[in-house]
Amino acid sequence: MLLTEHHLIPRSTHDTLLRKGRFEKREMLTRISMLCRPCHSFVHAHIDAMELALHYNTVDRLLEHHEVFSWAHYASGLKERDPRFRLTHGLKNKR
Repeated sequence: MLLTEHHLIPRSTHDTLLRKGRFEKREMLTRISMLCRPCHSFVHAHIDAMELALHYNTVDRLLEHHEVFSWAHYASGLKERDPRFRLTHGLKNKR
């Protein structure tokens, strides 16, 4: 499965947080984690953007969220069936 960039401080919150002086622009743009699409979607479905920015803005803090931790534990045991996953890890595509 391909990985997606998850902004640990969501871009939709940048203007507000910059005005309030909570973070510097460079930090907001570079605080990124790579998540698989199902995990990325799960995070955004269960935690709103401002809460992500203020309380869950590191990978460790994100994993402190009970639902996210439970989902990550479950998802880590899933079998990968997407052939693009094998290609992204340098393995030969079986055809």
